[in-house]
Amino acid sequence: MNGNLESRISKRIARAKRGTLFFTSDFMTYGKPASVRRALLRLTQAGKFSTIDGRIYYRPQIDSVIGALTPTIEEIVKVIAKRKGFRIAPTGYYALNEIGLSTQVVMHVIYLTDGNSRTLRIGNRTVKFIRTTSKNVSAKGSASHLVIQALRVIGKGNATAEQIKHIHHVLTFEKQENLKHDIKLAPIWIQKIIQPAIR
Repeated sequence: MNGNLESRISKRIARAKRGTLFFTSDFMTYGKPASVRRALLRLTQAGKFSTIDGRIYYRPQIDSVIGALTPTIEEIVKVIAKRKGFRIAPTGYYALNEIGLSTQVVMHVIYLTDGNSRTLRIGNRTVKFIRTTSKNVSAKGSASHLVIQALRVIGKGNATAEQIKHIHHVLTFEKQENLKHDIKLAPIWIQKIIQPAIR
């Protein structure tokens, strides 16, 4: 019975595109919850696929030089948010990093969410979801949201001319309708910095 359960799980993951993320709940129709969890543990230990935090599973993509690739934090949180039906918004130094204003590797990534608060362990990094109001996750554009959050970290009056120039370049990749919507969500001082990017 257990062998059949492991075989069914293995076949499903093997048929999926490499890098596809699976959750324990994806296999609950295959058997009892405890049996499914034991089967997933055995398959992971046997190297059939990899796990993130013991709750997310994937068959890694393979790079010819690096080898097995772990899904990025952004890929993981987007899948979680889509499955759970909540919105997310990266904050802090992670936002600075994402738009190229920092090269620092952020070990503790924080996302605002209108879903439940939770913490996820990804290797030696942690991702924390903090529940907030809908307004804080209402941005339509990914670039414009990152810029707003990055400027919050930099602080009022602290952005250099070089940083502002870089921010305007980043915003050229944002759709104008998104930018016009998202600027209204920002404090006045941030709006003044972003305004020149609106055509």
